[in-house]
Amino acid sequence: MSLIQRIHATSQYPTHFLTAKHILIQSGSILSCVNVDNGEQQFLLELNRFESISCLSSNPTHNLLAIAIQSTNASRIEVYAITTNSANADVDIDDTDSISLQLKYTFTECCVVGYSHLCMSNDAQFMIAASNIPALEIELWSIADQRKLSTTNAPADNIRFLTFSPTCNELFITATNRTVVVWRIYFK
Repeated sequence: MSLIQRIHATSQYPTHFLTAKHILIQSGSILSCVNVDNGEQQFLLELNRFESISCLSSNPTHNLLAIAIQSTNASRIEVYAITTNSANADVDIDDTDSISLQLKYTFTECCVVGYSHLCMSNDAQFMIAASNIPALEIELWSIADQRKLSTTNAPADNIRFLTFSPTCNELFITATNRTVVVWRIYFK
């Protein structure tokens, strides 16, 4: 027999797992997380005035979090390392430790209108970003090189979903209200 039990409730919509037991919560320009074992909520990050988080992507396997940030006249993507606050930095993040974010990369050659979706590949080598209307472009980024590898036009409808294949970096999908598109990346 299976049992489903409610552990904790939060006032904000949880968006991603940061670790196996830390759930990310975004509220405007503020990021915090909740430890599902003990219910403790922890502040992680607050953006500058006039900036907002338009979308994000987490990769708990590689302890990374990507955030698309929109300001009044520009956008950027920041990638953070998820780290533990424990004394032994050489061990994996324990789910009982408190965690912090350390800025690792900043991508500045971003679409002016900002992004609606971000997704990191499972191996954390690449990131795809879908720009907001009216631009409607899909960008492929190298995370380690902090370089835009390619840009292509997206379908003429607002993208609702974007994700890499769980098994390879060459495929990803986008979905709108009416269509699902499978994309192939050709690396040179």
